[in-house]
Amino acid sequence: MEDDVLRQYLPKFGDRLATVNFCNLLVMAESETESKQHDRKESILKRLKSKLSTKKKDSLKRFGYNNVNAQKKARTIEIGWIHSGKQVRTKQGGGTRKVKLDKLSTKVTILDRAKQLFFPAGKSTNHGKLEQYDLDVQDFQSKSLADNETINEIYDETNLAMLRFYLVSTEKGLQKKNLEDDDSEDDELMLPVFGKSSKKI
Repeated sequence: MEDDVLRQYLPKFGDRLATVNFCNLLVMAESETESKQHDRKESILKRLKSKLSTKKKDSLKRFGYNNVNAQKKARTIEIGWIHSGKQVRTKQGGGTRKVKLDKLSTKVTILDRAKQLFFPAGKSTNHGKLEQYDLDVQDFQSKSLADNETINEIYDETNLAMLRFYLVSTEKGLQKKNLEDDDSEDDELMLPVFGKSSKKI
């Protein structure tokens, strides 16, 4: 407001000056309040963005998108050896070995690697030649692996830090013999028993 207009309401110069100063103070106070409110809003928005970002990272990590292992082309696994139902110790040529294989490796690749480890050049020092045995690969639950299941798929399913597989070896023909023995016992159980009839006197 111009001084000439203000003079109509406040003839004294001192009153006009005091009024102008008071109005300026009000404007400055309102400006500071708006600035504080703006800063407060900015602070709240930053905190919300930070929390949302953290939750998103945790979610991605949980599903493997930010998992370093999930991005690797090779995964580390452990391979042991079970022979005739017993785990073979290190001093007998067995033990548990850590190896790196392509994450898309399947049962065939694990089997080939296990043969190289426990039957180098096709022979075990304590258990003879590789050709003497029927071989299989089983998981940590003693289940035979599916032919087309990959290492990476098993890691995703089990969520274990380290997978362990076993080369399972049995003497050729032994399993067939056991089955035949079982069938023979079943046949004996099924044979009818004929007793002698007793005569009355």
